[in-house]
Amino acid sequence: MMNVERKSRSRAAVKTTVCLPQDALDVLRTLASERNTSFAEVIRRALSVDKYLADATKTGCKILVEDPDKLIKELVLF
Repeated sequence: MMNVERKSRSRAAVKTTVCLPQDALDVLRTLASERNTSFAEVIRRALSVDKYLADATKTGCKILVEDPDKLIKELVLF
């Protein structure tokens, strides 16, 4: 039971303020609207993807993207 309490506390939302340039705010609005979700959810997802990609590259993985013409490109992010 105590273990469950710790989990729920660590996932508790903490209100924060983020200062963004107008173009970043426009992107945030567009993504939230297209996905029918909140600004906070877009930011949470972006952080999860960023952490996943950072962890993957730290272990030697390459991030590859295949375009519609089947051309594979490596993304160098970090």
